[in-house]
Amino acid sequence: MPAFCAQLDAGVNGVALTKWKQETANDILASPLFAGKLDVSNNSQKGWHEIVVRKFTNYRTQVYLKKADSTIAPPPKHRGVPLLHFSTLLTARQLFAKENESVIHSAAEERHAAAGTGTVGSAYQTVLKEKWDALDSDARDEWQTRADKFGGDIHRNQTDFKESMHTALATLCQCGLLGDAELLLFYGWRDLKGDISTGALHGHSAHNKTNFGGTDGELLRQYGLAWYKFAEDVIPGPAKPTNVNIVLSQNPDGVPLFPSIDFGAVGLTDIRYLLSEYFDAVWVKSTGLTTTIPWDEIGKTPSRYYHTVSFSFPAPLLPPNELTNVHVLLVAEYLSELSSRSTPFVF
Repeated sequence: MPAFCAQLDAGVNGVALTKWKQETANDILASPLFAGKLDVSNNSQKGWHEIVVRKFTNYRTQVYLKKADSTIAPPPKHRGVPLLHFSTLLTARQLFAKENESVIHSAAEERHAAAGTGTVGSAYQTVLKEKWDALDSDARDEWQTRADKFGGDIHRNQTDFKESMHTALATLCQCGLLGDAELLLFYGWRDLKGDISTGALHGHSAHNKTNFGGTDGELLRQYGLAWYKFAEDVIPGPAKPTNVNIVLSQNPDGVPLFPSIDFGAVGLTDIRYLLSEYFDAVWVKSTGLTTTIPWDEIGKTPSRYYHTVSFSFPAPLLPPNELTNVHVLLVAEYLSELSSRSTPFVF
């Protein structure tokens, strides 16, 4: 089995390994040792071919993999560090890796090519450890000082998150600690204006490049809105507009008017709050009721609650906290335009 073991040692698996077993089985059966000498009265040529392929498969599972497992030292009962550590601050080693990423990655690719085994991800970690261990204490202290200053910038951390986390996910999937793995991470936070920012990142094994859920656009259309609403609900945000000068005025008939605001300067969280305050005020003025706005019924039969010809909204009329970011802006801009006319929105 030396040739087969060489394939396994090189990391060949999946379709490529199946193809090798089938082609090698053909070569074996066509060799002078077996050609025309096999008993086909009880077993067809195809049956003999399957026996050879199965022999390879059984050897891999019953001999090769068990032998490989026995040569791997069991993990310590108490790890010195967690599998993946996250902190509000970058560690000195992480910052060193970030700023020397291209040099370390090039060295890792060369080492992986020379070894012919393992993965680039595992080689990367080895090279990084060697370069970090080679630094003296003064150099490490300098990196630690820089890391302490670097990590406090939340905006910068959010900006760098995608690239750093994508690298982390890919490393986890390919370094061997989890075996071949696939990871999908949904993330969400509030930016400096208080607006929710969400997205998704993929981590793939070396054998796969296909993202779950199709393209990023397809994934977010199917799952992104639900995740956005969840993040909006659970991540604390401003309870009221940061711009306290924004107030709801009224026309001579007492109908509330949506304010004219600079949409580039006011955050989406503030605009959502204004929309909620505005619709509540219009509902009270239009109906004389202080009950909760029946949004579900409005969504089903809007013509029962407002003149859909006079007021043609650019997005579905939903509770402001359920509108997407784009729809928040569209509805707010539309209401601001209506309020500048002689016929502002009413229920």
